[in-house]
Amino acid sequence: FIVKCNGVDVEALGTKFNVKAYPSDSTITTTLAEGKVKVSSEAESVFLLPNDVASYNIKNRRIVSSTVGDVSVADFWRKGSLVFDSEPLSSIASTIERMYGVTINIKDPKIRNIKFSGTIKNSSLSNVLYVISLTYPITYHIDEDVINIYSSAGKAQI
Repeated sequence: FIVKCNGVDVEALGTKFNVKAYPSDSTITTTLAEGKVKVSSEAESVFLLPNDVASYNIKNRRIVSSTVGDVSVADFWRKGSLVFDSEPLSSIASTIERMYGVTINIKDPKIRNIKFSGTIKNSSLSNVLYVISLTYPITYHIDEDVINIYSSAGKAQI
């Protein structure tokens, strides 16, 4: 079968893979766990082997492939876990918005790019935010489906 998304085709060739293609993202990412896939755009194609990742840049229409050590990061959503490897808060916020159907406002631009690494398993939204706040210099306020994140005083310097 072939998965078609915004100018790129991912062809399954007996395999386990994940395609991340949200409308707001600037890239489409395919991560291969087992087997082989072919990722194609109008201009080029690449074949992926296990632990390979192909990233298609929607703007310049180019595919870049690489190898990763742990493909489980791309498969977190099926297991109900959040896995971050040196991920900036802005990216984590987007993931949380998609997973929990909320809106996150980062009120201090200085904290948008601080990085978090870790795995949070089978957690409620409030627990995810609490765990992140233990390592990030942040505080947060939940108002129904809107979460405001602030830089907190008294924690580690940014």
